[in-house]
Amino acid sequence: QDAEYLDELDRLPFPARDLIDNDLYISPDTRRRLTVIQTARGCPSGCIYCLVPRVSGKRVRSRSPGNIIEEIEECVSRHDIHEFYFNADTFTINREWVIELCRGIVERGLKIRWGCNGRVDTLDESRLEWMKRAGCHIISLGIESGDQAMLDRMQKGITLAQSRRAVGLCKRFGIDAYM
Repeated sequence: QDAEYLDELDRLPFPARDLIDNDLYISPDTRRRLTVIQTARGCPSGCIYCLVPRVSGKRVRSRSPGNIIEEIEECVSRHDIHEFYFNADTFTINREWVIELCRGIVERGLKIRWGCNGRVDTLDESRLEWMKRAGCHIISLGIESGDQAMLDRMQKGITLAQSRRAVGLCKRFGIDAYM
C-alpha cells in the first residue's frame, strides 16, 4: 500500500514552504528566490553508474501537469518565488507530458524562469519550443563523456551525434545546455 501511494505523486502534499526561510534559497545568477519542484520519479535508462533504478525505479511516474502548475502558482502567489528547478530523474522523457505542462504554464500566464534535466535522445524542436515559451532557460543534459567507447562502457545508450544535435537544438532555442 505504501508503494502505491508513492506511485500516485499527485496525492503527496506540496512542501510546507511557509516553514522555511525562502530567502536562503536563491538562484546563483539572478539572486532571486528559487525552489525545487519534484515532477517525476523513475528512469528506464540503464546507465551502470546511476542509482535511480534502485532508488526510484525504472518505471517513470509523473505528477500531472495541472498538479505541478498548482504548486507553481502557490509558490508565485504565497512565497514570491518565480525561479524553479523542475526535478525529475529524466524531465524530458515524455514529449506529450512536457508539452502539456509547458502549455499550461503559458496559458496561465505564469512568468517564471526554470531549469531541468534531460537526456540528449529525448529532445526535439517542439519540446524545446514549448519549454522556452514556458520559461526554461537551462537544461542539464547528462553528457558524461565525449568519447563514444566510454559512453558505451557506461551503457549510457546515447551517441556523440545525439549529444551534438541536442546541444545545437538548445542553442537554437536560446536555452543553455550544461553537461
